[in-house]
Amino acid sequence: MFRSKRRMAAFALVIALGTACAGYFGPRPGVIYAGMAPPTPYGEVIIAPPGRGYAWQPGHFVWRVREYVWLPGMWVEVAPGYSDWAPGRWSRDPHGWFWIEGRWR
Repeated sequence: MFRSKRRMAAFALVIALGTACAGYFGPRPGVIYAGMAPPTPYGEVIIAPPGRGYAWQPGHFVWRVREYVWLPGMWVEVAPGYSDWAPGRWSRDPHGWFWIEGRWR
Protein backbone atom coordinates (compact mmCIF):
# COMPACT_ATOMS: atom_id res chain seq x y z
CA MET A 1 0.00 0.00 0.00
CA PHE A 2 2.73 2.50 0.94
CA ARG A 3 5.60 2.71 -1.53
CA SER A 4 8.06 4.38 0.74
CA LYS A 5 8.85 4.96 4.35
CA ARG A 6 8.49 8.68 3.73
CA ARG A 7 4.86 8.31 2.62
CA MET A 8 4.11 6.08 5.59
CA ALA A 9 5.67 8.64 7.95
CA ALA A 10 3.65 11.47 6.34
CA PHE A 11 0.45 9.42 6.66
CA ALA A 12 1.19 8.71 10.34
CA LEU A 13 1.83 12.41 10.94
CA VAL A 14 -1.50 13.37 9.35
CA ILE A 15 -3.33 10.82 11.52
CA ALA A 16 -1.56 12.03 14.67
CA LEU A 17 -2.35 15.70 13.96
CA GLY A 18 -5.97 14.89 13.16
CA THR A 19 -6.33 13.00 16.42
CA ALA A 20 -4.73 15.82 18.41
CA CYS A 21 -6.96 18.47 16.82
CA ALA A 22 -10.10 16.40 17.37
CA GLY A 23 -9.61 16.78 21.14
CA TYR A 24 -9.67 20.61 21.02
CA PHE A 25 -12.89 22.28 22.05
CA GLY A 26 -13.26 26.03 21.74
CA PRO A 27 -15.36 28.22 24.00
CA ARG A 28 -19.05 27.38 24.04
CA PRO A 29 -20.98 29.58 21.61
CA GLY A 30 -23.19 32.15 23.32
CA VAL A 31 -21.65 31.53 26.75
CA ILE A 32 -20.23 34.40 28.78
CA TYR A 33 -17.14 33.38 30.70
CA ALA A 34 -16.25 34.96 34.04
CA GLY A 35 -12.69 36.08 34.64
CA MET A 36 -12.48 34.40 38.06
CA ALA A 37 -14.18 31.82 40.25
CA PRO A 38 -17.53 32.87 41.73
CA PRO A 39 -17.68 33.81 45.41
CA THR A 40 -19.41 31.56 47.92
CA PRO A 41 -23.18 32.18 47.70
CA TYR A 42 -24.73 34.24 50.47
CA GLY A 43 -26.95 32.57 53.02
CA GLU A 44 -30.54 33.59 52.43
CA VAL A 45 -33.54 33.73 54.72
CA ILE A 46 -36.36 32.10 52.78
CA ILE A 47 -39.67 33.63 53.72
CA ALA A 48 -43.00 31.81 53.41
CA PRO A 49 -44.28 31.43 49.84
CA PRO A 50 -46.94 33.88 48.71
CA GLY A 51 -49.32 30.97 48.10
CA ARG A 52 -49.66 27.50 46.64
CA GLY A 53 -48.01 26.84 43.30
CA TYR A 54 -44.80 28.77 43.94
CA ALA A 55 -41.19 27.54 43.85
CA TRP A 56 -38.13 29.15 45.40
CA GLN A 57 -35.38 30.18 43.00
CA PRO A 58 -32.28 30.65 45.15
CA GLY A 59 -30.06 33.70 44.79
CA HIS A 60 -26.76 33.47 42.97
CA PHE A 61 -23.89 35.58 41.72
CA VAL A 62 -24.00 36.83 38.12
CA TRP A 63 -20.95 37.99 36.16
CA ARG A 64 -21.15 41.64 35.09
CA VAL A 65 -18.18 42.56 32.87
CA ARG A 66 -15.47 42.66 35.56
CA GLU A 67 -17.13 41.56 38.79
CA TYR A 68 -19.76 39.37 40.38
CA VAL A 69 -23.06 40.88 41.49
CA TRP A 70 -25.48 39.12 43.86
CA LEU A 71 -28.95 38.39 42.47
CA PRO A 72 -31.25 37.61 45.42
CA GLY A 73 -33.55 34.60 45.44
CA MET A 74 -37.29 34.90 44.89
CA TRP A 75 -40.55 32.98 44.78
CA VAL A 76 -41.88 32.36 41.25
CA GLU A 77 -45.05 30.72 40.01
CA VAL A 78 -44.49 27.11 38.99
CA ALA A 79 -44.57 26.74 35.20
CA PRO A 80 -47.54 24.73 33.90
CA GLY A 81 -46.78 21.01 33.71
CA TYR A 82 -43.84 21.19 36.14
CA SER A 83 -43.53 20.77 39.88
CA ASP A 84 -40.03 21.77 40.89
CA TRP A 85 -37.19 24.15 40.08
CA ALA A 86 -33.64 22.79 39.53
CA PRO A 87 -31.38 25.71 40.50
CA GLY A 88 -28.64 26.98 38.21
CA ARG A 89 -24.99 26.49 39.01
CA TRP A 90 -21.52 27.68 38.13
CA SER A 91 -19.30 25.31 36.18
CA ARG A 92 -15.80 25.48 34.78
CA ASP A 93 -14.08 24.34 31.61
CA PRO A 94 -10.61 25.15 30.21
CA HIS A 95 -11.86 28.60 29.10
CA GLY A 96 -13.11 29.74 32.51
CA TRP A 97 -16.21 29.86 34.70
CA PHE A 98 -19.70 30.00 33.20
CA TRP A 99 -23.28 29.93 34.50
CA ILE A 100 -25.68 27.07 33.70
CA GLU A 101 -29.24 28.38 33.98
CA GLY A 102 -31.74 26.69 36.27
CA ARG A 103 -34.69 24.85 34.76
CA TRP A 104 -38.12 23.50 35.53
CA ARG A 105 -38.45 19.77 36.06
